[in-house]
Amino acid sequence: GELQFVYRQCDCFVYPTHAEGFGLPLVEAMHAGLPVIASDIPIVRETSGNQGVFVSNTAFGELAAKLIQFSSGELQIPQPSMEQLAVTTWQQSAEQLLKRVIAIAASSEGRESEELSKAA
Repeated sequence: GELQFVYRQCDCFVYPTHAEGFGLPLVEAMHAGLPVIASDIPIVRETSGNQGVFVSNTAFGELAAKLIQFSSGELQIPQPSMEQLAVTTWQQSAEQLLKRVIAIAASSEGRESEELSKAA
């Protein structure tokens, strides 16, 4: 639809975010085959599979320089590989979350019983 039309008009996707929950716009742009210039924050690197060019999210001059280099052809950014994207299904996400919750609960129970035995 409309979003795909917009992506087809672009040469690259610029994603200067300070904080991100997952990064759906990033995944959509990469799925459309756009090279990426994005903030160097952990969730963006994880979601993108470390594909693209990463810049500090406080260094606007660095971002501007990368855009100029890209538009002049001096900076080559490969098209993203879909295999490297950190995209999971809802089922996989729920299973990962459940495993983490169980692990946290188990470690917290262990600490509580250890603290109780020290107090006794």
